[in-house]
Order: sequence, then C-alpha cells, then structure tokens
Amino acid sequence: MKVSASHVLTISGYTHSKSAVAPSEHIGSSFTAAGHRWFVLYYPRGHGHGLEDDADYISLFLSCTDTDVVKARLSLCLLDKDGKVAYTCKCRSYIPNPPMSSLHGASRFITRKDLENSGHVLDDRFRIGIDMTVFKVVRKEHAGAAVAKLVDVPPSDISQHLGDLLSSGEGADVMFEVDGESFGAHRAILAARSPVFKAELFSPMEEGTATCVWVEDMEPRVFKALLHFVYNDVLPEIDEAEAMVMAQHLLVAADRYCLERMKLICEEKLCSYIDTGSVGTMLALADQHGCLGLQKACLNFLMSGGNMMAAVVAGGLERVMSNCPSVKELLLKSCSRS
Repeated sequence: MKVSASHVLTISGYTHSKSAVAPSEHIGSSFTAAGHRWFVLYYPRGHGHGLEDDADYISLFLSCTDTDVVKARLSLCLLDKDGKVAYTCKCRSYIPNPPMSSLHGASRFITRKDLENSGHVLDDRFRIGIDMTVFKVVRKEHAGAAVAKLVDVPPSDISQHLGDLLSSGEGADVMFEVDGESFGAHRAILAARSPVFKAELFSPMEEGTATCVWVEDMEPRVFKALLHFVYNDVLPEIDEAEAMVMAQHLLVAADRYCLERMKLICEEKLCSYIDTGSVGTMLALADQHGCLGLQKACLNFLMSGGNMMAAVVAGGLERVMSNCPSVKELLLKSCSRS
C-alpha cells in the first residue's frame, strides 16, 4: 500500500544556524504528512556520519518511527520565492549505518556556497519542497478492512476547537489582569496543561477561588501568546522583527508555568539567533532556566573561529560573565578544553 504527500519546510535563521550548530549536529522539527508524523533533521554543516565528505553541504533527513512504514521515496527541492522548484536533489531512500537506519534524505542536499549564491535565501530563510511516496505494510489481520475501507477519518481538530473557545471567551470562569489588559480563560483547561496554573486556580487558599488573577512581571502580549499555546499547543505567528525577543520572553514564561514543550520550542528557536551580540544574553538565559541545548549551542558558537573575541568586543559577554559566576566558570572550562 502506498500513499503520496507533499510538504513545504521553511528554514529560518540560516546565517545563525550555520555558525551556532556544530558539524554533525542538527536542528529538529516535525510535521504530519501521508498520515504519519515526520521528524526533520537539518544539519547546517553536514551530516558527518556517512562515508562521504559532506562538511561543505547542508544535510537533510526525515525520520518516521511508525512501524507500518517500510520504505519512503523522497524528493527534496529548493523552492524560489514563488514556490517553484529551483533545484532538485536525488535522495537515498535508506542510510545503511545502524544508528541512522530509520532516516531518509540527502547527506549532500546542496553546498552552503551554492545555496547562498542561488538568490533563494530571502530574509535569512529558505524553503524546501518535500514530495514523498510512503510504502506501508498491511498486516494480514487488517488486510480485508484496509481494502474495503469506506470511511475516511479526518485528523484530530481538538486544538482548533479549544482555540475557538479561547477566542470567543465562551464559558470563561477566570480573568487575568496583565498590566492593564484582561484575558478570559477556563480554569480546567489551564489546570490540565500547567501544574502551576492548577496550584494557583484550585488551591484552598484565597487565590484559588478568585475570579480575577493579577499577573506581574509579564507583558500582555507574552501572556496572550502563552494562553494561545495552552489552548492550541502551538505558538502564534510572530513578526520576524521581534521573533528573538519574543522567544526569550516566552521561554521565561514557559519555565514559570512549567510548560515544558513550549519551553523547548522557544529554546530551539533561540539557537538559530545566536551571534556575537546575543550570545551573552543567551548564555545567561540558558543558565537561569536550565536550557542545556541552548547552552551547548552558545558554547559551540564561541569555540568556533574568532567568535569568542568578537563577542567580548561586542560587550555583552563580558557583562554576563561579571554578573553570572556560573557562566564565567563554564566558559573557562570550555576554553581550557579547546
């Protein structure tokens, strides 16, 4: 049995990713296509685990852990600004190394030089078109049902319904006051998603029965985005001009309310914004909120080329080292190993 599908993958923060992510390390993402959840592994500086030398290339792989997928034939292409195919890469359908046996893709998708000279990296982002044909195994006990299938079950739309509930405010039983702005919400939904909200809204203390809760030390737009995630399980669209700052605020908010998935999403986004001007702030943020992935990305960036000296000249790194002894100790250890 085979199923075909297409997906457009947008990779943002290209300049930052190629300097912040070490060779053989990847940035991950996911999407749903052909009825399966696919995980994208983007290696800005090459895959580095195969027999080919791909250090000058971008590597792209897809992984699907569903047991009924036995093979996937992929086509990866670079898209222009109009969504038309500008470059196509022939993909291997199977990577022979045992640790990578579930991956499909290309260790040599395109060289970074060719990508940068192509004119298709716009606003520091580029788009990849993914066409796939998935071959599945139909188990004997289900073979008859698969052939005679007459009912097409749509994907879950619970997040859409919950998002509509938040937007309409229907049935809201608690109000949050955030720096002069009010937000209605539903106690049960908040409590189900966050142990902190659960403790605040269902405690026997006075705040647990209050119909209005004041939120301090947070901007209204940040709290609004946090509520959007609680109900929709995705972050709202954020303007690229303020994406880095918002990701920082949202990571702090996610840590405050123990929203671990939201915290990891923000941490992953921030890894793509590391540069000589921001690395100090990112290191301090990682230290304060226990973000080991962001911390490692910062250290990889600083240990690459002359980035350490450039970051010191920029000023932010030295200030963070003065204010955060643990960051200073971490940097000294990293320098001694290099």
